[in-house]
Amino acid sequence: ANKMRFLVFSDSHGCTAPLLSACQSHPDIRHVLFLGDGYDDIAALQAALLDVQIIGVKGNCDPSSCPLPPLRLLEIENIRLMLTHGHQYGVKFGLEGLKKAAGDFHARVVLFGHTHVPMDTYQNGAYFFNPGSIAQNNKNYGVLEITQKAVLFGQPKG
Repeated sequence: ANKMRFLVFSDSHGCTAPLLSACQSHPDIRHVLFLGDGYDDIAALQAALLDVQIIGVKGNCDPSSCPLPPLRLLEIENIRLMLTHGHQYGVKFGLEGLKKAAGDFHARVVLFGHTHVPMDTYQNGAYFFNPGSIAQNNKNYGVLEITQKAVLFGQPKG
């Protein structure tokens, strides 16, 4: 069966080392989803690990020169993923804005950051996953696995 696995990072805020060590802990996973606030760190990660494919979005702390879009929609195994940093949907105050966007975009999986608080919940027919912040002491990140039958989100500690 087809299976796609991704490392999910957010809010590295200048900390490149934990990104590298997480990638080295999962040598079998060569796809990274980045949810904003640390574009320079992701660029450094890409330079260090040329075989890793990184798909990212821009966060509120990323420079205006950051070339990433604020929102991405991906189709993986016929499941639509929405990637966003989350600040434009008010995620620090709840999921209402994200839930509406998920409905508008017909997203089954919503990946977001910004709060630095890990989240894994299923509401209104969609999964909402936040890997937390991989910066400094937290070193939180996610492993997303998608098959035709299931969506799994694990949260190892760095």
